[in-house]
Amino acid sequence: MTGQNAARARRKAKRIIETIRAEPARLVTDFGGSEMWVRGKVGFVIPTIPEDASPALKDAIARRRSALIDGQCSCGARLDLTRGVVEHESDCPATDSNLDRLRAERRSP
Repeated sequence: MTGQNAARARRKAKRIIETIRAEPARLVTDFGGSEMWVRGKVGFVIPTIPEDASPALKDAIARRRSALIDGQCSCGARLDLTRGVVEHESDCPATDSNLDRLRAERRSP
């Protein structure tokens, strides 16, 4: 890809991302403990918050949901629409490792 083509591709991607960010997230369907949300042309499967979850697990899932639906977590991490990920701060309850630990604690007797 030439320099001009790469610059054009970056400008186009930026316009697409700005358009998606401007669109509100919309719930499409609920299925088996998760929900499907769309924002522009991007779809997300987001876990629901179990009523019987511990307060720590509820907080972690709520942060994860907020990051995906609203575009930002309270730890400051933002949704990267180019990669479809949120890189939470290491001490954030919504990191993958923390969520895995909290879910494992919930499953163990």
